[in-house]
Amino acid sequence: MSVEYSQFTALRKKYSKASKAIEAPLKAALNEECQRFLALVKPATPVDTGHLRASWSVEPPEGNGLNLTAYVVNPVEYAPYVEYGTYKYAGAHMAERSMTILRPQMSRRLQTAVIQALQQLG
Repeated sequence: MSVEYSQFTALRKKYSKASKAIEAPLKAALNEECQRFLALVKPATPVDTGHLRASWSVEPPEGNGLNLTAYVVNPVEYAPYVEYGTYKYAGAHMAERSMTILRPQMSRRLQTAVIQALQQLG
């Protein structure tokens, strides 16, 4: 019994080409979403000295194809206490609230970026 693999090979090549074509536009769109998040979370961050608010940053998207990850970070050691609170103080929930605002449109914008990249591929 013989098996014909040529169609699977062709499909794999098409998938690889599509994955590579999607990566750059998707990274750009993901970076834009991170910038939108920063635009929401920074003003929502409580200010005492200004250090916490000034410490927000975006790490560039990593990965390949559709498997991309980007992080918006705040390395200040007390950031989690301000976000979630303590037994004495209520949390500000600045990141959670910002993500709640951003999430409904984010998926649609990222899907649009993928669809446009695929359409340009032909």
